[in-house]
Amino acid sequence: MTLEQADMLNRLIGVENEISTLWEYHPDNPNQTNVQDRFEELQKLAITLENYLDENGVDIDEELPF
Repeated sequence: MTLEQADMLNRLIGVENEISTLWEYHPDNPNQTNVQDRFEELQKLAITLENYLDENGVDIDEELPF
């Protein structure tokens, strides 16, 4: 396989991964993820994780680059 072919294969894999991710939320997907519900679940999980870290002496403001 040439470098160009490997690059194209990697790009295809990236595109297919993005298609797969988007399908999770696509209206035609009968098992689609409800974005609002998932957003709320992730917010609750983030708070739980932050609380755990805080209770165990990890200052996330110092540890995280963002």
